[in-house]
Amino acid sequence: LSTRPNKYIWYGTNHLFHGLTLTFRETPAGVFAAHSYKFDKTTSTFIVECDPQTWQQAGFAEMSEEDTLRYLAGVFAPDLDGQPLLSNNSKWLNFLLVKNARWSFENVVLLGDALHTAHFSIGSGTKLAMEDAIALKQSCDEISDVAAALRRFEEVRKPVIEDYQAAARVCVDDEEWAS
Repeated sequence: LSTRPNKYIWYGTNHLFHGLTLTFRETPAGVFAAHSYKFDKTTSTFIVECDPQTWQQAGFAEMSEEDTLRYLAGVFAPDLDGQPLLSNNSKWLNFLLVKNARWSFENVVLLGDALHTAHFSIGSGTKLAMEDAIALKQSCDEISDVAAALRRFEEVRKPVIEDYQAAARVCVDDEEWAS
């Protein structure tokens, strides 16, 4: 487990973004980055990220959820085309990078974020979890011995996961401006 220094907060918006969009906004407090992508027919995901210094300078430690939402809606107003940011008990977090040396123990296996995380900037967490489940089922269908099936699952998925984590690492390292 590795906690990244940048802070992020997860919102939604009724403004529809097409494809993964990365937007930077410079403010007196520092630089903010928004990772946004269409979620469904009426909403988009809108994740705001900043370095620890920007977070401190903006005063988020003392702000309420409503004040934080209002502040960030102002920062990204040109990008939201008049649409509000939508909060569902949104809180500032630090990204937790998860890697496991062991993917299974006896007949217990980890999948998705319990097994591995890839930074949200590449927008693939749910996809990777679903692909893990599919690969695990295929391994179990093809190999009757549980231990051998779990080894096969890891052999198939580990290179894929490592590629995603490497791609995300490049994005994260480039975005952690103060680190």
